[in-house]
Amino acid sequence: MILHKDEGTGAVSVLRKFQAGITVPAHIHPQANEFVYILEGEWEEEGVIYRKGASFYAPRGELHGPHFARTEVISLTVFDGPLTVV
Repeated sequence: MILHKDEGTGAVSVLRKFQAGITVPAHIHPQANEFVYILEGEWEEEGVIYRKGASFYAPRGELHGPHFARTEVISLTVFDGPLTVV
C-alpha cells in the first residue's frame, strides 16, 4: 500500500506485507536508496535476521537480497527516488 508519493521526485513510502516463505530475489534499485523498518515478523536479508523494530538500508545502485520472509512480515519501506528494480 502506497502511503505517500512525491510526484516531483518519485519518492514513495510503502507499507508492505509478505506472507511467510516469500523470497524476493537479489535486485538493484538504480534510482533510489531503500530504507526498511520491520513492524512485525522476521525478515532475512543476506543471512542477517531482522525482527520487529529493526531497520536496514540498501544504497541506490547496489545489489541487495535475496530477502526471505521467515514469518509473515509487515514493513514500512521508504524509497527516496523512483521505485525501479533491475
